[in-house]
Amino acid sequence: MMLWHAQPRQPSIYIYGGERTGDTATVACSIFHTCPYSKPTITLKGIEGSDEIQDESIKDSMWKTTLTRTEYQKPAIPVQNETYFQYVADVIPKITALPRSCVVIPCSFKMEEEFVTRLRVLWVTRKGGYMFHTDPVDVLDNFKGRTRLLGNPDEQNCTVEMDNVRTHDNGPFCFRAERENERYSFNNSCVFIIMRGVQGVGFGPYVIASSLVFIFICILAGVFIYKRRHKHQSPRANTNLRAEYNGMMNLPSSQGKQHMYGVRKQAFLQTTCAVTKKGKPGSIMRPLLIYLLLQGVLLYDTLAWEVRMPKQIHGLQGSCLVIPCSFSYSSYPPNNPNRVVWYHWDSIYYPTVYDKWKPNDVSEKFRGKTELYGNPSRWDCSLLIKNLDLSHQGEKVYAWIDPENVGRSTYRFFDVTSTILVDGHPQQPIISIYGGDRTGILLYDALGWEVSMPKDIHGLKGSCLVIPCSFSYKSNPPKNPRRVVWYERDSKGSPLVYDRLHPNDVNEKFKGKTGLYGESDWDCSLLIKNLELSHNREKLYTRIDPENIAWQNYETDDATSTVLVDATPQQPSISITGGEKTGDTVTVECSTFHSCPYSKPTITLNGIEGSDETKDESIKNGLWKIILTRTGVIKAESTTIKCSVTHYGGITVTATEVKTSKCVHHTISIEPELADVTEGVGQNFTCTIYHSCQKENPVITWNYENMQVSAWNKKHSDSDQFRIAFSNITFLGAKEDNGKRLICTATFSGGNIETYVVLRVEEYQKPVDQILNETYFQYVADVIPKITALPRSCVVIPCSFKTEDEYLTRLRVLWVNRKGGYMFHTDPVDVLDNFKGRTKLLGNPDEQNCTVEMDNVQTHDNGPFCFQGERENERYRFNNSCVFIIMRAPNKPVMSSLPENIEPGTRITVKCSVNHTCSSHPPEITWNVPTAQKTISHNHMGGGVWETVSAVTFIPTGYEDKDEIACTATFWGGKTQENTALLSIRNGASGADFPDGASGADFLDTNHPEPMQI
Repeated sequence: MMLWHAQPRQPSIYIYGGERTGDTATVACSIFHTCPYSKPTITLKGIEGSDEIQDESIKDSMWKTTLTRTEYQKPAIPVQNETYFQYVADVIPKITALPRSCVVIPCSFKMEEEFVTRLRVLWVTRKGGYMFHTDPVDVLDNFKGRTRLLGNPDEQNCTVEMDNVRTHDNGPFCFRAERENERYSFNNSCVFIIMRGVQGVGFGPYVIASSLVFIFICILAGVFIYKRRHKHQSPRANTNLRAEYNGMMNLPSSQGKQHMYGVRKQAFLQTTCAVTKKGKPGSIMRPLLIYLLLQGVLLYDTLAWEVRMPKQIHGLQGSCLVIPCSFSYSSYPPNNPNRVVWYHWDSIYYPTVYDKWKPNDVSEKFRGKTELYGNPSRWDCSLLIKNLDLSHQGEKVYAWIDPENVGRSTYRFFDVTSTILVDGHPQQPIISIYGGDRTGILLYDALGWEVSMPKDIHGLKGSCLVIPCSFSYKSNPPKNPRRVVWYERDSKGSPLVYDRLHPNDVNEKFKGKTGLYGESDWDCSLLIKNLELSHNREKLYTRIDPENIAWQNYETDDATSTVLVDATPQQPSISITGGEKTGDTVTVECSTFHSCPYSKPTITLNGIEGSDETKDESIKNGLWKIILTRTGVIKAESTTIKCSVTHYGGITVTATEVKTSKCVHHTISIEPELADVTEGVGQNFTCTIYHSCQKENPVITWNYENMQVSAWNKKHSDSDQFRIAFSNITFLGAKEDNGKRLICTATFSGGNIETYVVLRVEEYQKPVDQILNETYFQYVADVIPKITALPRSCVVIPCSFKTEDEYLTRLRVLWVNRKGGYMFHTDPVDVLDNFKGRTKLLGNPDEQNCTVEMDNVQTHDNGPFCFQGERENERYRFNNSCVFIIMRAPNKPVMSSLPENIEPGTRITVKCSVNHTCSSHPPEITWNVPTAQKTISHNHMGGGVWETVSAVTFIPTGYEDKDEIACTATFWGGKTQENTALLSIRNGASGADFPDGASGADFLDTNHPEPMQI
């Protein structure tokens, strides 16, 4: 049965991606047809990109032509204030990937005549984060452990692998490079990853990583094998390392074997498949259940050959018929693949339907009526039958490829046949009518004349109105086609609305307000200026050359236009695209409808600056749409956009919309860039962020804790658009920080940005003692050259001295800095203001002890500080008398190990220790569990370092709220550090042996009494 359509179907449009400006957008435009002889042409406008055209047969002579266009807008790269080198890379713009598998992104680059080594390869996301970095610390958490570099940058190869691909890993990802302080940028360096699902119903081709070896085994159950007129074919193992995905999977293994067994017939096959990863025996991936409805498909030698054609096909008697046919093979190729012969099936022999080499051998009923329609070099064996007749009814025809060389005993093509069904009569056509929803067409003299105008038309009071009108004729031409007269339909007559020859006869309500609009000989449009409410509901019509075209030849009521007057204008529409973040490009469209092309409305747009484009287009029936499009840049988080429209007559209406955007940074930097610091000496670093956020300031953090940090903000002096945020850190370096990064991170509502400097920490060098031009006594002191201290806590500097044979009493102890000022003096008046009230002498100089304490240590209290002595008018100097204070973060407590599988009710002893240099105010150690006994001890470790140890005994019950034990050290000055250990306790306390029925809680001191001091 054939169906004729009076009108073609509308094409289908599918759009994928392109959610934001800069995203890749894929547009597919498709149409169905039944004429592969001359395929439809598809034109796609509105988007540019690379095209791919596919024409595929759906079923039973139904074809589908699809034009797929992919547009990729390369994301804008922020311009940074740095010197960089621009080169060319070779990265494919898009690549497909299977989620949960891996994808290898090929990449290479050219450096022209320059040969660069030790290049660090970076792959960055749109927001500047690292999908891959040579330093794994810098990789985004989402990609950590999933990406690795396969190429060698010294060989200009930047190929990267992403494992365990996730559905949102689309990118784009762009290749960058750096070396020391040099940055390298590349053209053609970005790739977009397109995710592909598993094809078919619960089954499809999998992307297999080259680094993994899979063995794919499918066990087919319930297969009914029936082959007519040829012997059973044993399946063979295909040694080609190529997978075939024609409805069944044939996956390769590293041994060159393909594990696939089965024969497809017209039946349902239920298959359970297991995938085993080599090296992990017994690791079974998800089972796959395959349901295959296979019609007319013949497989030989394990998918070696395949022929496809419809099982049945209808054709119209006396017309032509194309039987679609295709073939493929994976082994045993034909000698002449272009040799195609068609036969019709017969129980006795095989009469020829088509044979180019032997046309006289063709059966009488098909002779001279058949030829190949397809191109065999493209795997197409389609047959064209001309002048189909009833003798062809019920004939089963089939194709044979290269019958002289493809043996009948090996390959049997006659199992795939197509039965011809001849229809004696065509089906009636289907009529589809579009439009014509209203009257308003005036016909004269049996389509000799035609006048067209809208049935109803709206206009704005006080503005103007154009009623579009056109006419044409095939007979009775007018003598004066430019003689156009307009009338008002009235029950008492036909008052004039417009008549250029008789303006005084025009109806009073229209007099002086009407005129013709349009210059074409076929245009009869009417212009009404200063529309009034009195014009509402008036029905108007036109006559062409009324002096010569008799009134009685046509009916006036068939073509009238009713004027509808609107008292107030509609508000304009505002459409905003883009501008999701500050600094982004935004497109604002302000539009309004009108019916007066004679004097178009004017549109004023406030709230955003940029370039404008105005477009005025006709919609339908006299309705016009004027659009002002402005492209600019978002400068603030909140932008109020106001659109005002002024119509003819001075009528103005305004609409307002607020655009909210996320604010982001523009640049971030750390000064100084050369991070040379001295161990334990405070060094100030300032992180500066330029941004355009008007209502929020970024949160700035550093990757080093327990450092003194200050932050402030200010406006940019040259532009109100930009603001500047600052954060200053007083960094105290240790020797183990050498080579590490000092990272500054700025967090906005629109995302994060960070930068860093590489630390170079130098060990403190003791200065050479100054030679003073005065008389003094030289002795030897015992002062450690370096001691660590915790800012805001205290530090005790051990000090002793010897005066050889002389025994000195009443010696005044002095501690001086490099410039000679007093950090400590027995007379507090002489102490520097910076140290007043913060230093005191702990030692007794009569006992040759000069130990001093400094409280509330500041980050700049590094020294060096040197011990000196005075007595009356005598000055005493000492060798080895200077100390340098190195500022450190608080030490983390160390906890002793705990046994595993603790029996409830068992007494457990655990120790927690922490080192410090503030022996006069040792840290306090607390626990998060009730304890039965607690002891505190303080041990001198030497070099001014002390150890505070807390030993506790607790009895677990098995019902603890937490599964960990924690000790917290609170240092003098308020800073804390914590350490935890996992509690492995058997559940329940039924096995605990408590005396007299008591529970473990009876032995716990929940009030935490004062610990024993040792």
